[in-house]
This record gives sequence, structure tokens and C-alpha cells, in this order.
Amino acid sequence: MHRGEPLRAIIISQAPGVLGSYGPDGARTDGGRTEWSTSPRDEEDGVPAGKTSLTLRVRRFSPATMKLWSSVLGAGALLSLQAAADIHERQANSDQSSNYIPSPGSSGFYVGNSTAAVTFDQHSILLDGKRIMVFAGEFHPWRQPSIPLWRDILEKMKAGGYNAVSIYLHWGITEGKRGTLNFEGHRSVTKFLDVAKQVGILVIVRPGPYINAETAGGGLPGWTTNLADRARSNGTDFTAAWTPWISQVSKYVAPYQYPDGPVIAMQSENEFLSDGVEPELPYTYGHTDYMRQIIATMRKNGITKIPITYNDFWPSGRYASGAAKVDLYGWDAYPLGFDCTNPSV
Repeated sequence: MHRGEPLRAIIISQAPGVLGSYGPDGARTDGGRTEWSTSPRDEEDGVPAGKTSLTLRVRRFSPATMKLWSSVLGAGALLSLQAAADIHERQANSDQSSNYIPSPGSSGFYVGNSTAAVTFDQHSILLDGKRIMVFAGEFHPWRQPSIPLWRDILEKMKAGGYNAVSIYLHWGITEGKRGTLNFEGHRSVTKFLDVAKQVGILVIVRPGPYINAETAGGGLPGWTTNLADRARSNGTDFTAAWTPWISQVSKYVAPYQYPDGPVIAMQSENEFLSDGVEPELPYTYGHTDYMRQIIATMRKNGITKIPITYNDFWPSGRYASGAAKVDLYGWDAYPLGFDCTNPSV
């Protein structure tokens, strides 16, 4: 059938218990199947020559049977409605608040709330063993140099229904000159976390070292291009380059881990390839060691109460297991797809 043409027939085959057959003009046909031949245009579109048929079987029931089924289905619907009403009444008359975490930032949310680390299961993050469904938006503090506006942005996110914010931290603008980490002004980690705590919004910290974030070099400092090692590898020079950055960020974040602050997770790297999944790619060798070193550096510098996460760029299971296993594996979804070679798509 040629694209754009309407369907030329609805064909119902005649069989025991079946209503009958109808041709393209709507006329009843007797017995067998109604068929039609493909046209030359069909064959041009890749439909093989010959006859094609579409069969739909519809069973006929007696009036008594139909009446019986109507009664049964009606009774079932009434029972379901009654059961739902009973459950709703029981829940309405009982206090369910103990099963859920209070609103972030509410009285007593942080201080003395728990001594346990943030936990999770197959359903959700748990704080104090109580469920919280994390709805996070994305905000990059270093893109907004006017620090007073941070609060305004977070307040608007919270008013819009978000209870968390995910933030990238940019190594490249913090260590423009090797050996000099500048966390002043809009580069400050602690200033932002203080504002988030005051607003009452949870935080997921993502310091890379590589962050992508549509930044030049994925957030790596320009001077890393002069290193002998390949970037994002376990090479000695590259390891020595990123270690001070991840160490210092971890030290700044550590006091803000829940329950003392709003940080509930910290991400290692970003949509990173692995040795096990892409063994045919020469530039993936050493990636397991690199990821393991990042995680170890975060833990060594105080990230001990919250899960370390990883965002796979499709559900391949990278770092969900193995020597560089993260605590909480996740993957990014791109419903509309993308093409890096053609950004206009």
C-alpha cells in the first residue's frame, strides 16, 4: 500500500463463531477470505507482489451470555470500588507521617535526625529509613556569578515542586593555573551548600573531574592538554593533576552530608566508558583503575555518609559491579536522541 493512501479494506474472515467477511467496498462476501492484489506502487515501496489479507475474528455471544457477563463485570466493579473506599477510609483515619521523611528544611530536619548514612533500596532513597522520592532539577552555581541570585533560583525550584538540585562543579574555572585552587566567589562550594540548606532543598554534588555540561573540555583545565597522559585515564600525570581537586571538593562537601546538611549523594565522573564493556576501544584501558581511584579519594576525604553514584549514558551496567563499583548506579535517558556530529538534530 502506498504511503499516504487510506486503508483500502477491512477484512473479517468467515469462520465458526465469526460474523463474516467484507470487501473494500463494504459489501458482504460469502465464505473464505477477502483478498486484494498489490499495485505496482506497492511493489515500489517494497511490498512483495501477490495477495495480502488482514484477518479479524469477532466471536458472537447469545443475549443470555451477554447479560450474564454484564452482571459479573458490574458486580466486580462495585466490589473494587468498595475495597478502594475502605482502604482510603483506613488511611484517612490513621497517621501515616511516620512512614515518610519530613519536608527538607523543616524544623529539626537536619540536627539530630540520624547518625546513619543515607540508604536506598530498589524503590527509592531513604533518609532515616523513611522514603523520599527525589525530584531534582539542574543548576550550576558557577554559571551565575551573582551569588544573591542563588537563593532566588533555588526558591523558585522548590516552589515548582522540586525537593533537590543536582550541581556540577567546574574544575577548569577553579584551577585555571595548576596548583592554585580558587574557591572564591561563585566558585565557592560551601556558600552554595549554605544557601541550599537555608532554602531547604537537597543537593546531589557532581564534581567530575570530567563533567561535560556543554563546557570547553568537559570542565577539565586547559593545562591538562599538556600532560603526557591521556585525559580520564589512570596515568600517573593525570592522576596527580585531578587528585587535589577531588580531595578539596570532598573536604568542603563532607560537613554538609545528610543529616548535618543537604547533600544526599556525590557522583564520580560523568557518562564514562569502562574497560569491561568496551574492551575493543584502546582508549578505555585503565578506566577501572581511574574510577576506583576517584571513589577512594572521595572516601578518604570524608564522603562516608552518602552514596557515591555514577550516571551511565545508557543502561549497560558500567560500574554497577566490579572493582570500581559505585554505591548507586543510574543511567541517563535521551527520549529524543541526539547526534553529536549534527547538533541541529
